[in-house]
Amino acid sequence: MSIGRIVGAALCVAVAGCAQTGGPEQDRLYAIEQPPVSNPQRPVQQINAIRRKAGREPIVRSSNLDAAARAHARDMAANGFFGHTGSGGTTVADRITTSGYRWCSVSENIAEGSRYNTARKVIAGWGASPGHYRNIVNPKARAFGMAWAGDVWVQVFAGNRC
Repeated sequence: MSIGRIVGAALCVAVAGCAQTGGPEQDRLYAIEQPPVSNPQRPVQQINAIRRKAGREPIVRSSNLDAAARAHARDMAANGFFGHTGSGGTTVADRITTSGYRWCSVSENIAEGSRYNTARKVIAGWGASPGHYRNIVNPKARAFGMAWAGDVWVQVFAGNRC
């Protein structure tokens, strides 16, 4: 990828199960999936700064939602595609349900490319994009998760009080 691209979608749908990927290719990804974040609280602070400017309540980072984001980032990196639908046909709602998070509202931002080589840069990119920004400031969002694998970022938002 030369500069990078970002894509977002908001969903609120019924869900089905999700299969996890695994094996040697996924093991290779473990070494590259930790984003270059010197302070793990920075993404939370950065997301909440964007929300605060929009007059929204702060949200928290969820390990369940991190797992949902990680599953999709690994899937895209391992299988060489970029999109909101997983290689097995899963949706963001499927992945969040599989993570164990009980939700009534979900949305997802994705990005790829060398331009987005830090959490700070990818969050800034999403914050400057109207569709991604809407996901970040969605008043129904109560928590988010984020993951990186290869040159692919995934950020998911969910609300459990709609």
